[in-house]
Amino acid sequence: MTTAPDQLADGAHEADLQRSGAARRWRITTLDGQTTEGHLPYWATDDPSETGIHHTDLKVRLADITHHSPLAGQTLRVYSPSHPGGRSADVEILHGGIDCTPYAEPPDTRVPVVNMRLTDDCWITDLDPEALASFSAQLRAQADRLDGEVLPALVAARADWAAHHTPTAPSATSDADRS
Repeated sequence: MTTAPDQLADGAHEADLQRSGAARRWRITTLDGQTTEGHLPYWATDDPSETGIHHTDLKVRLADITHHSPLAGQTLRVYSPSHPGGRSADVEILHGGIDCTPYAEPPDTRVPVVNMRLTDDCWITDLDPEALASFSAQLRAQADRLDGEVLPALVAARADWAAHHTPTAPSATSDADRS
């Protein structure tokens, strides 16, 4: 049950899933029939469900689970020596997503957080007053989006996580609510 990222990028679809309370679950089943499952957040773009893995690979598969919802950044015209011909190019900055890694170490990181990539090795150069004003407006627009969209989405994701998560000691067959 993989949900396409474009479906979750649409706030209406995400809100519909949250409102409906539709419970999504992931499940990993080993060749010997051992099953581990957990809550799949409504905002997660991928379902880590898998069957037919060797039981010795279960811990690795669990450690690799990351629930993710992409966060679009702000596109700016920047200069980087790595760009072809040494010219400026449009680059997306401050992008990332809401992430939850339920089997991460340490346990503090097992709840939804926002991870942001500032940018590749880029310089913003030659800003005259008009360009600096434009840059400031773009940063403000991104900050407004972080406050108005991403922050409420993170708070909702954490509330959803808390509602479906009971901290327990890990065991191969009783991890149902860890993720």
